[in-house]
Parts: sequence; structure tokens; C-alpha cells
Amino acid sequence: MKDVYARLREFMHTFPNGYPSTPTGVEIKILKKLFSPEDAELCLSLKKEPEALSDIAKRLGREAGELGIKLEDMAQRGIVFRNREGGKVLYKALPFFVGMIEAQTNRIDLELAQLMDEFRPHLGAMGLTVDTNITRFIPAATAVEGKTTVSSYNRMREMVKDEDLIAVGPCTCRQMTEVKGDKCSHTFETCLSFGEHAQYFIDNRISKKVGKDELMQLLGAAEEEGLVLCTSNSEELSIACCCCPCCCGILQGLPLLPQASMLANVCYNARIDPELCMLCGDCVERCPVEAIIELDDTMSVSADKCIGCGLCVSPCPEEAVALEEVPTASLPFADETQMYDSVLKERGLL
Repeated sequence: MKDVYARLREFMHTFPNGYPSTPTGVEIKILKKLFSPEDAELCLSLKKEPEALSDIAKRLGREAGELGIKLEDMAQRGIVFRNREGGKVLYKALPFFVGMIEAQTNRIDLELAQLMDEFRPHLGAMGLTVDTNITRFIPAATAVEGKTTVSSYNRMREMVKDEDLIAVGPCTCRQMTEVKGDKCSHTFETCLSFGEHAQYFIDNRISKKVGKDELMQLLGAAEEEGLVLCTSNSEELSIACCCCPCCCGILQGLPLLPQASMLANVCYNARIDPELCMLCGDCVERCPVEAIIELDDTMSVSADKCIGCGLCVSPCPEEAVALEEVPTASLPFADETQMYDSVLKERGLL
């Protein structure tokens, strides 16, 4: 029989975002750091859909009390997902990304950060193997003010109005940067979660519950800092990040691609009116993906590199910058189940 970590790697690779093997075996090193052999065997026995503890115990022929203690320990360590429905505690296997690595927040040490530096390019390459975009960027509120054609799913303040449970916690990427000795200057607690994901992070003492007013203040402050609002390519909210290019692997990788749309659903592009542009350079400094360059008499935006975050709009003193819809952009999926089913179908796993 294969080594338990090799089997766990194969199992985790069947999730939509995958968990690829690498020439150096760094993916196995990460699993060994997070899972004991007993943890790995139990994770392999879990389903990808939430299952009541009593049903898991019955299916595995184990005593519910003892099994519950073990699963709760794994959930607290961020390697199993736990939620509650109607008084029942449910558990399921957790994908590595998005999921397990974010659940390591407040547990990240130098070793894990260095392992992730080695593994991240292989994980990021998974997104280039399918046409389905799982990521999109929501434009800054000030960039779409007054635009009546902007859909509600591109207005974060509209998206969150019906959310009952919202939590904010530390940024995983900034934490990894910090343990390597290079502290990020941006606000630390900017990672948002919603619904059952919020409850999971609250229960694990990673995040704290916030109200709508506090969330609006956070979003405004994040925009002022030049942070990019990144979420899944669906109308349903689970996790949203306020990302900085100095720490975020996605923002760091996008400028290296021929087109940002290879990795994210880009709904807008910035456009600069050459008649109004005074070459102040504020938009260049503000752009998180190096999509704006200075020409002889104006600034130029690369449509291939622009992600439509809108952060270049508000700083322009001449109001020369505006967002325009990308006509070829696809609509976000209705929910994450549809989005991930599309990925699984492309990978031949559905």
C-alpha cells in the first residue's frame, strides 16, 4: 500500500483547486508538518460534504465520543472543516487552497512559510490548467460611484447587505511575510469570511465577528491603503481578502502572465483620458499589478495586465482615470458549487 501521505496528497488533488505533486516533494513535507499519520488516515476517511459526527462514527465503526475529540482537535488545527446545523456538529475534509492554508493563520511559523514559498508556484500553476476562473477582483467603491450599470455582484457593499454573520481576521499572506522577518506596513486584520466559514474561523479563534458598520469602515480604510478586494468568481460570498502586492501570491504572479484574465475573471479595465492626464504618476504608484506605464505625453494602461480594481481612479487629481466594462468578461457563477463543478468537469473529475 502507498505511504499514507502519498495517498492523502492524491486525495487532496481531487478537490477543485488541486494539490499537485512536485519534483522536490515539498507538498509531502507540508502534509507531514500538518498531519500525523493518524490524522492523515482519518482525513482520508472523511467525505467532501458535511457529515454528522454520529454518521461518521457509525460508518467507520468507531465510538462517537472518542472520534469527536479527535475530529475537533483536527478542526481546531485547521486540517478538517467543522460546522453546525440544527444542533448537530458536522465535519468534512478540507481542501488545501482555499481552505487549509488559510486555517493555519496564527499557527504559521518560519518553516511553513518557507515551504509555502517553494510550493506556491506549483499550486498557482493549477489555475492555468483550466479555463474556469475561480478568482475575481471587486472594484473600489469610489471607482464605480454613480455608475448605474454596475451590477450588485461588483459592489461589495451590496453583496454583504444580506449576510448574517461576518468575521475579520489576520491576513495569512502578511503573517507569512512577517515570520520571515519582513513586516508588512499594511493593516494586519483584513481577511473577511462569511456564513459558515466565518463561524469556523470564529470558533477557531482566528477571526472575530464584526457588524455591517465596522465592515464598511474596514472596506473604506482598505481602499485608502490601496488594498485590492479579491474574492471567488461567484455571487456567493465565503471568503474575501484585502490584498497587497507585497505579500499576496496572486497579485505577485499576475504581472508575470501574458494576460491577467488567464487567472482571474477581469470585469473592468482602467482607461486614461490623454486630454486630462497631467502625468503626475499617482496612478502608476497606486497600480498593484504594474499595468500602467508612462509614455511621452500620457499614461497608458495595459488591457492585458489591468485587473479592474479601480484603485487608480480616486487618486487622480484631474479625474482622468475611469473604469470601463470588459465586454468579453464572463458573469460570475451563482454560487461556489457551480464554479467548482465547472473546474472539476474541466479536470475530468466530475
